[in-house]
Amino acid sequence: MSYPVDSLVLAVKKHTPETEIVSNAANRRVAQTLPTLPAMRQERVWLAVHRFEDSVYYRRVDRETFLLLSALRSGASVSEAVTLAFEKTKLNGEDQANVLRESFAHASQLGWFCTPYAEDESEALIM
Repeated sequence: MSYPVDSLVLAVKKHTPETEIVSNAANRRVAQTLPTLPAMRQERVWLAVHRFEDSVYYRRVDRETFLLLSALRSGASVSEAVTLAFEKTKLNGEDQANVLRESFAHASQLGWFCTPYAEDESEALIM
């Protein structure tokens, strides 16, 4: 993204009653003061967005992690994804290894690696 929209979302949610964030139930709105929004200076931001139990979560990730996860999601092999992720990086070998370790550990903890499903989602594809 070209702007830190995650900061904007957090600022808005901070001033939104929890019932409006987590519920679709209709309720009467009470007049509220508008939240003070953070300055939106142009800045490159990479976000990983996922859904868990009907809630949307997002997390800032570094450029290399974003490229790695995007390549894997597109069907690249691990080797291809790693090559794409570090193709234009300024990170040295040790830092690249740390990014890989942290990226795979975090993605595994969040359950982002799973069996792909057929288009009708009735049968899991066998790999």
